[in-house]
Amino acid sequence: MQGRANPLSRRTSVFVPLAVIGVLLVVRCVAVVHLKTDSDEAQHLHMIYGWLSGELPYRDRFDNHTPLLYLIFLPLAALAGETPQIILLARIAEFPISLGMLGLIYLIGRRLADREVALWTLATTLAWGDWSLKSVEFRPDVLWSCCWFLAIWILAREPEQLTIRRFLLAGVILGTALCVSIKTTFLVPALVLGWIGAWLLCADLRRALPVKQATCCALAAGAGFLMVPAALFGWLISKGTSIETLEFCLFQANRADFELGRILKSLALGAIVLWVAWRMRRRSVPGTAVAVFLSAAIYTVALIGFSPELRKQTLLPVYPIFILFAWQYGADFLRHRRPEAITAVGLAVCSVAFMHLMIEGRLWEDGLRDQKELLKDTLRLTRPGDYLMDRKGETIFRRRPVYLVYQHATVRAIKEGRLSDPDPAMLTRTGTAVAIGKSMGLTDQMRRFIGKNYTLAGDGRLRVAGRSLIFYEEGGRLAARAPVMISGDYVVLKGDKVLQQTRVQQPGWHDVDLGSEPGPASLFWKPAWDAGFRPLQEKRE
Repeated sequence: MQGRANPLSRRTSVFVPLAVIGVLLVVRCVAVVHLKTDSDEAQHLHMIYGWLSGELPYRDRFDNHTPLLYLIFLPLAALAGETPQIILLARIAEFPISLGMLGLIYLIGRRLADREVALWTLATTLAWGDWSLKSVEFRPDVLWSCCWFLAIWILAREPEQLTIRRFLLAGVILGTALCVSIKTTFLVPALVLGWIGAWLLCADLRRALPVKQATCCALAAGAGFLMVPAALFGWLISKGTSIETLEFCLFQANRADFELGRILKSLALGAIVLWVAWRMRRRSVPGTAVAVFLSAAIYTVALIGFSPELRKQTLLPVYPIFILFAWQYGADFLRHRRPEAITAVGLAVCSVAFMHLMIEGRLWEDGLRDQKELLKDTLRLTRPGDYLMDRKGETIFRRRPVYLVYQHATVRAIKEGRLSDPDPAMLTRTGTAVAIGKSMGLTDQMRRFIGKNYTLAGDGRLRVAGRSLIFYEEGGRLAARAPVMISGDYVVLKGDKVLQQTRVQQPGWHDVDLGSEPGPASLFWKPAWDAGFRPLQEKRE
């Protein structure tokens, strides 16, 4: 690396990116408090609280993620209890992990490039909205990415420093990553192929790791990789979770149907990746750097080929790697022409990325408000042990009456015929009297059942058992006969007036005396009425 022209320029090359990083870290703290809740955050906390109440992941509650994050955060859930602030508390608790991830990104940059490139890589990563916003949410992807960066940092060094012990440690860390996210099944093969490709391309790797040494390192990494998953999943199986259930939740529910167009696109991108790696070898880039680039690129290409959609959190481990190499080549180009322009380019790139971050994140709004109000309504309407029908656990604290959750992977599998649509009759059998207010994302048959048998309550965040009544005249009095599918206590309403109370002991057709005064009438779940909730006129979603 060529030096700066004078001491002032050298100081500027450090202090300016450090100042940008400092500002973006403050913004990151604001994002923890103000970023809108993602439904995945509530889903993960729903699994944690289910485990805390004695239910076992997969056996008792469906989930398509591996469970290590849930196990780690069980003490937090026990300490916090059932509180509407749980999303914020979970984000704060995971924040140190994200800071550790940032530190590893800088260290990887220092190892593969130099201090200036490492600092601007970190600054750009923090300003990059798709990465920065997703990495402050409470999700396994944060710890998963941290494990990935730690493994990369262990391996990203001079080829002569690579030892069997380092590969063993990297394997243990990547095995831990598998227990945090099932997406490791894409990440680890990409890492293996990346290192094989770099070994074949780069003479320095072949000299440092001859065939026998490379084989021993690979075996050590494989042995280390199996340690943590064997312990965790062995324990789950010993507690009654079957291998078939694990296979269903983690693989069958997540896989997508083969599409020729995606595969062809992936192959085309793969050819470009190989060409870039070959060009890196021609430029005498160290073999470990080529291995890191290939690992990230192959992972991305594999996702494009085998996943019907690229979710932002899925790319958390590779965004900083691509940013690092872009900065490395950009800095090398500028140093041969105008070295002082690196700072100006860095400020410009971070400014544009930061504007996008602010627009996308809308950090001036209270993004947690709706989720907090939903949880307040949940706690007012239900008690521990009650059932509540939501899409994927967004009400966090209560059991769901159906096993399967409605998220992108499962809804896609239901439409493709690989998974069975949950039976709405389970809501009747479990006496589920409360459901989520917005039924978007549910399948058609579940939406129809909820629309017929539940009515919006309060501010519309939740629905409770109830329905409009169509009356008829009989002997000078008005009466109604309606199917009531959720047993429980109800009030009969005319407007805001309670005509009577009634109890439905068995689901089915129920006769209601409406007195002599004409007008629209409805049934409304009595516990909701007693808690201060009132029916809300239905609006189209």
